[in-house]
Amino acid sequence: MIKINESMASKAFAVINRKIFNGILDQPKWDIDYLDTEYGYYVDGTIGLTDFFDTKADFLDTLCHEMIHLCQDSVFEMEPDHGRLFNKMVKFARKQGVML
Repeated sequence: MIKINESMASKAFAVINRKIFNGILDQPKWDIDYLDTEYGYYVDGTIGLTDFFDTKADFLDTLCHEMIHLCQDSVFEMEPDHGRLFNKMVKFARKQGVML
C-alpha cells in the first residue's frame, strides 16, 4: 500500500502529461483525502484522489483516468464521460504503457 500526497500527484501528473498528452494539460487543483467508495474523481478542474492506493500502478492508472476527464473538459470543452473519445484515449494510454 502506498500513501499519496499532492507533491507525488503533481510529479506523476507532469510525467503522464508529457507522455500521453504532449504537455497540453494545466496542473489541476488537487483534493487528496480518504475516499471510501472510489479511487478518484474529476470535477470542474479538480482531480480528487484517495490518499492510499494498493499499488503504484493503481495510483498511476487512476490519475491517468482522471486526466482524460480533465482533457475532455479543458481541451475538448465537452462534458467528461466514458464514451468514444474516452475509450480512444484509454487505448492510446495503454499503448504508451499506462494500463487503465
